[in-house]
Parts: sequence; C-alpha cells; structure tokens
Amino acid sequence: MANITLCIITGSGINLSNILNKKVSEEPFKEIFPKFQGNIKGHDYKITRGYIGVISTIICAGRIHAYEGYDWNDFNTFLEMFKRFGVTNILSINAVGSIDEKLKVPSYTIVKEIIPTPFVKYPLEKPLTPNWNIKADLPKSTYIWVTGPSYETKSELKLFKQIGGDIIGMSGAPELYWALQLNYKVAMLSCVTNYCFNSSPITHDEVIKNAKQATENLLPHLKGIIIKNLNPE
Repeated sequence: MANITLCIITGSGINLSNILNKKVSEEPFKEIFPKFQGNIKGHDYKITRGYIGVISTIICAGRIHAYEGYDWNDFNTFLEMFKRFGVTNILSINAVGSIDEKLKVPSYTIVKEIIPTPFVKYPLEKPLTPNWNIKADLPKSTYIWVTGPSYETKSELKLFKQIGGDIIGMSGAPELYWALQLNYKVAMLSCVTNYCFNSSPITHDEVIKNAKQATENLLPHLKGIIIKNLNPE
C-alpha cells in the first residue's frame, strides 16, 4: 500500500470521525479551502488527517454543491487541492434519495454509474463510471445527478426511473467527473436516506437523521472494506 493516500469526502449526516486508528491533525474547512465556505446543515466542515490501519487518510467532512452557486470549474479547483496532500484515491460518500423500492432506507449502496439529467446547465452529457471498483457486500446502483436544491416532482422521478436511475443526488457527478480528469482512483458510496415516491414530503432533517443511522450501521464494516480494497493485487 506504499504511496497510497486516501481522501474520503462526506456529506449530510455522514460522520466518519471514528474510523481513524490514529488521528494526526484536524483543521477547519475554511483553513484549507478559504474560497469554499458553506453552511449546509449536516456538514461538519473540517479536514481530519490520520491513518486507517497503515493507510494515510484524509477525511473531508463537507463538500461544495452546484446549488450553492459554484460553477463547473470550481469543482476542479476543489478536488485539485487534494493533490498537495498526495491524495491518490478518493472515496466519495453522499446522501441520496431512492426511486428503487428494493433499496432499504436507511442503507448504503455502491454507485456503478452516474447519469446526468438532460436539462442541467453544466457541460455533462455522457454517463460517468468510477474507475476504482471497490468490492463490498452492498447493492450496486445507478445514480441520477440533479443540481438541486429542491426535491424532485413525481413526474421527474418517473422520468429518472425510465432512464435507468435507482438513486438521485445533488453532488455526485461534478466530483466524479473532475476526480477522473485529475487522474485519481475514485469510488462512490451513496447513503439511501429516503424513498422518493413516499406520499409525505422529505425534509433535510430526516435526511440527516437517516444518514447518521445508516452510517452507524456501516461504520463497523467500512474500515475493513477500505483496507481490503486498497491492498495491492
């Protein structure tokens, strides 16, 4: 595992502070990324460095989103900054809604592909596939990317299901696109926080609550998944 440095980027309600075997440092997000300041509930906005086993690891608890006003190239700038820490692998973990009733709420799924919606303003027309194929006992899903911040209408959900989507999120595609362009090895896990076709409206507080529960369930296994998938072939 020489020369591997892992960066885990997390979102709403996903707290991985206890995954490190050894913590080396912790800094506010604004100290590392002065250009990117956020106040989204459920994001801790801090950078923690340490080790998972012998794997040098950075946990980026917070991210940027299109709905915050950032443009396409801002995602490039954000991800490129991890180069100075020697990052080689990125594990992007995000909260999503599900349009596949087979996916349990709350739970985790491995993203096998991201499909951009045809009416977003960003220059992304083709599906994206992660280039780090992590192996874990989790279902695989196709992610539909939307810019948000509003949740989808029932008509939109039906369209997304017709084009092959299983889950919907607001952060995945720009991170995956630019991580691939910057030659990182990148994988993505999504936390299923709600079923989109429920009759009652979803709230962000519910997203955070379910993300916390799913992460607590996954956390005892995630360290082993990471170590196993970063072992040399």
